[in-house]
Amino acid sequence: MNETRITNTRLTKDKKLKGCVSIAILGHVDSGKSTTCGQLLLNAGKISNQTIAANQKIGESVNKTAFRFAYVMDTAPEERESGITINVNTKEFETDSKIVTIIDCPGHENYGKNAIHGMSQADLGMIVISAPDFSVPGMDLDDINAKACNSVKHLTQLKNHCVQKVIVGVNKMDDKEVSYSETVYNTIVENYTKVLKFCKLNNTANSIPYVFVPYCGLTQVEGTSENISEPSTKMPWYTGKTLVDTIDSMQLKEFDAEAPAVAKMTKLTHPKGVGTIITATVLSGEFRPGMKIIIKPAFVETEIKTIQSNNNFVEVARVNDAIGIAIKGNIKKDELDTDSLISEIPRAPKMVREITARVRVEYRLEKQIDRDKRQKTGDAGRRVNMLSYLQKIQLYISTTRVSAEVTEILGIYRVNPDTGRVELRPKSEVPVSEGKRQKLHVPQMATALIRLTLERPVVVSKEGPDCITKLSKIIINDGRDTIALGTITDYELAQNETS
Repeated sequence: MNETRITNTRLTKDKKLKGCVSIAILGHVDSGKSTTCGQLLLNAGKISNQTIAANQKIGESVNKTAFRFAYVMDTAPEERESGITINVNTKEFETDSKIVTIIDCPGHENYGKNAIHGMSQADLGMIVISAPDFSVPGMDLDDINAKACNSVKHLTQLKNHCVQKVIVGVNKMDDKEVSYSETVYNTIVENYTKVLKFCKLNNTANSIPYVFVPYCGLTQVEGTSENISEPSTKMPWYTGKTLVDTIDSMQLKEFDAEAPAVAKMTKLTHPKGVGTIITATVLSGEFRPGMKIIIKPAFVETEIKTIQSNNNFVEVARVNDAIGIAIKGNIKKDELDTDSLISEIPRAPKMVREITARVRVEYRLEKQIDRDKRQKTGDAGRRVNMLSYLQKIQLYISTTRVSAEVTEILGIYRVNPDTGRVELRPKSEVPVSEGKRQKLHVPQMATALIRLTLERPVVVSKEGPDCITKLSKIIINDGRDTIALGTITDYELAQNETS
């Protein structure tokens, strides 16, 4: 089937046609992600100074005055009390040529599932780092990971979610250890570039491009921002774009309009006099009124009556659009769950109970807590990642999380010395020392073909025609840390699914 590649656009209130782009704001705890979001919205005129003043009063009541901009995004009581982002929060602003949806994602590792949910909706990724954390010359990867382990994890996950470009926002340039210095900024860039290369981001044609932008979300003395929407007079040496102009200059991601239409459900409501409304995010293809759809895993078939996006009725919804779908008939809340997928008939992705995937076990960088523990106990060893036969894992497919078990290691990919090609070596061909059992594990930095049995059926896609990329990429977690990334190559259908 021929592809029809188009970009997502929308008319603004003043009838200007602008491109639509979504950007996930990620990074370690306390790097300034939510404050950055608040400044972007204030500078774009989406919130007023009165709102910031009201937030300041709220912050004073809980001894968090500096959180007045963060409270624009962090609205839940538990977020304001703890001072950390817990939920994924979204808001829109406009640049000269784009309508930008910012997705503020949690930085704390306890809310990693929410962060994955946010980045799965994004075209672009922005990693916010705290400038003073990386200002010491000659930091190695473990030093960097000890300072901001979640920003490294987020970069790895962003790559697997196929974002178009990554912005590294170097925040807190006003810190006394940095003082807007060009020399210190160059040191920060040199240090953090090691992380980008470690995550296989290298600004080449076959990789995700990245760009560094220095700025300050909230200066400690004046309480203002630097290089958000206006060039900073305190960094005359910086000749690049502001943060807003950097986002505005990003080329729009093209997608295949002929791909199967698939959306991820987030909520089911029954407004009085309207019927059933499904809130969802489009993952692939295009949705239009009158389209016949199926909702899995409940296998409910119905038809779309109307589609709303940004409080307007629309005739088409495209990739990463957040939409409300009014459907024919009435569906009870207990019939569907938030892992449900909405797909066009007859090209709906399949429910499966077993998958085969090509995975790469990631190198495990050492966290500060692990380093401190080793030094305290005198243990010279360090933890490493691996995948083992019959290992229990947590599997992420887009925003769906499911428990799974490694039921077979089919082989490990190795370079054939005779041909120079990477080939799959079945486990029966991997050499074994005399008297030792066949090693049933995949070491870190190795790529393997494995089979996983899922705890319950889920909807996935696989490599090949009509592949829905966001449903074919997987993240393997050991319960706390990402240990492997991969792509589904094949699957076994669930009992209630048809071929």
